[in-house]
Amino acid sequence: MEAIITTPEVIIHSYIIRECLADIEEIKSLESSIAHDDDFLENDEPIVKKDGVSCYPEEWYDVINSQEFKDLMKANRSYNEERLRELKTRGSHSDGLQPILVLLGNISMIQQEVLKPSIELIRNDQHYKYDIELREIDATQVTKDFVRSLPKPGGKDGGILVIKSITKFVEMYDVTDQKGLICDIIANPIGAMSSGWRIIFLEETDSENIALNNSFVDYWTKGNLYLLFVSNDK
Repeated sequence: MEAIITTPEVIIHSYIIRECLADIEEIKSLESSIAHDDDFLENDEPIVKKDGVSCYPEEWYDVINSQEFKDLMKANRSYNEERLRELKTRGSHSDGLQPILVLLGNISMIQQEVLKPSIELIRNDQHYKYDIELREIDATQVTKDFVRSLPKPGGKDGGILVIKSITKFVEMYDVTDQKGLICDIIANPIGAMSSGWRIIFLEETDSENIALNNSFVDYWTKGNLYLLFVSNDK
C-alpha cells in the first residue's frame, strides 16, 4: 500500500485542520452566523444610513427592512441551527465517524514538525482558538478495556488521539476487532453519535510503502482515511 508523500505544512493545514477538524471549523462558522442573525432579528428598528453614510447600496434598504427578508433570515437561522445540532451530534459524517490520518515517517520528526505546531496553531491562532485535547498512546494500549473506559476529550471542541504503530495494532487484532475498537473510540454506534475523538496513527518507517493487508484500512469509509508519508525535504 503506497502513501501520498507530502510535507508537514500540507498535513497541518490540508489534513489536520481541513479534514480531521472540519466539523469544528463549520461549527464555529455556524455559531457566528446564528449570532449575527439573532442581532438582526432582535433589532426592531429599521436599518438606516449611519451618520449619513450608506453601508449598503441605496436600493438594498427597502429589501433589508422588508418582512420577506426577515422571514428569509429566520428560515436561514433555522437551517443553520439544525446543521449545528447535526455537527455536534455526528460530526461531518452521518455515521459519526471522523476522518482518520495514518502518518508514516520519522515519528520524532512528525511529533516536532506536525503534531506540536498543529496543536499550537489550532489552540492559539486568532482564526481558530480551538480547545482541543491531544493524547498520545502506544498501539498496545488499545484494548477493549481501554476503549470502554476512554472518557470524552477534555477539550470542549474535542480531542486527537495519537496511536503509535499502526502495524502493531493491525497485528494484534483481526479486521473485525480493529474496526470495532476504532469505531468505538470515535463514535457511539447507538445513534451514530460522535465521541469527539479523532484518530491519528503513526508508523516509524523510511518508506512510503507499507504492508497493511487484511486491515481496517481496506474496509474503512471510502474517502475518510488518509495514508500519508511525511517528508520534510524542502
